[in-house]
Amino acid sequence: MQAIVLPCEFTKSGLHEEYAKTIKAGGWRPVGQTSFRTVWKNLYPNLIISGPKIDLCWACQTNYRRTLE
Repeated sequence: MQAIVLPCEFTKSGLHEEYAKTIKAGGWRPVGQTSFRTVWKNLYPNLIISGPKIDLCWACQTNYRRTLE
């Protein structure tokens, strides 16, 4: 399974906030952050957020992923 790397501007907390806003707008009750992280880990283990120390810029990471496909 190939890793999908999100830019370091994203955080799991920030993504949870966006998810919660979207779910609430639809009239549903969102899961808590712990459950959100558990689901992320179990269903999307290849979806990672890059750290600020990764040497490749976002465009280079994208191009590198394309070479692996």
